Amino acid sequence: MATTIIPGLDSDAAYQCLLRVSLSSHGQMRKVSRAWRDLVSSAKFYDDRAAQGLDEEWLVATVILRQENELLIMAFNPSSSKKAWMVLPPPPRGFYATGGFDCRALGSKLYLLGLGQGKSLSVFDSHTNRWTAAAPMLCPRFFFASAAMEGQLYVVGGNRERQEQDAETYNPLEDRWYPLPPLPPHGTMAFRNALVVDGNKMVILRAECLKGGFSL
Repeated sequence: MATTIIPGLDSDAAYQCLLRVSLSSHGQMRKVSRAWRDLVSSAKFYDDRAAQGLDEEWLVATVILRQENELLIMAFNPSSSKKAWMVLPPPPRGFYATGGFDCRALGSKLYLLGLGQGKSLSVFDSHTNRWTAAAPMLCPRFFFASAAMEGQLYVVGGNRERQEQDAETYNPLEDRWYPLPPLPPHGTMAFRNALVVDGNKMVILRAECLKGGFSL
């Protein structure tokens, strides 16, 4: 670094200080100066945090305000002394907050799947504090199972237009969806949940639509 970013400290010491600032305060850091904003928006800054064991794990929740037709994305940092939830910037407009979507995390990014007409993919980057649109799913679907594993997103089943399109996977490096092989024969599947086991196996909980209710 050519110039110091904290008056009175050399560049290396100042950089080490900023690496240790909690992620929840990075929004305020962006307002201090252009140098600080560029710093906390760079991939190297977060790579250096990870290399020094300064990564933070957050709990994220999605909340639907039905009367306002609004979706809130809330995050909680268990290591913060404030012990409070904070609201992330709102996701892109133009969707119906009626449920049926899902939210997954890969690295420092959040992925909202199935908003709008059931195909959209919106990505929140915690480094830039912004949402962007990504490639839509191949098949519109609601109330599907999803998982994040081995650097990719997976979606399976749900209420969908093309019943033959059981599952697909998203590669964030290519910003592209790929179809997956069909599932074994099954009944009519709607609501699903999934668990990731051993880091590379997606276990799906199936619910069949029956007259008068559902069968797990």
